[in-house]
Amino acid sequence: MKHKALPYSLKYALKGLHLAMCYEANFRIQCLVTCFVIIAGFLCHLSIIEWCIILFCNAMVLCLELMNTSIEFLANYCKSNYDLNIKVVKDIAASSVLLMSIFSIVIGGLIFLPKCLVLFKSWKVILN
Repeated sequence: MKHKALPYSLKYALKGLHLAMCYEANFRIQCLVTCFVIIAGFLCHLSIIEWCIILFCNAMVLCLELMNTSIEFLANYCKSNYDLNIKVVKDIAASSVLLMSIFSIVIGGLIFLPKCLVLFKSWKVILN
């Protein structure tokens, strides 16, 4: 029976990603931002280390969004009417996504801003 565990795990994990894409606008937005960041990374010729940092930050934001969504669904299932404890749990879970997003933006700025400044300076020389 164990030989079937991996295919089933993969099947359910992919189904979870599909559900998140279908039902979670924030997850779709974060996936779109990730695509733009990857394109920007190619345009800016990131180093291997920079790629690792950027991809890790994006993966963390996406994973935390999935965890937040799971917590929200579970909390809503357990308690359909308003409950202060459920609100606290959901707010704390949401804050993890916000915090990682802020740190990712700062890290992305530290990596991309110097490259963009060089790019803009080269365009300025070409245009003048």
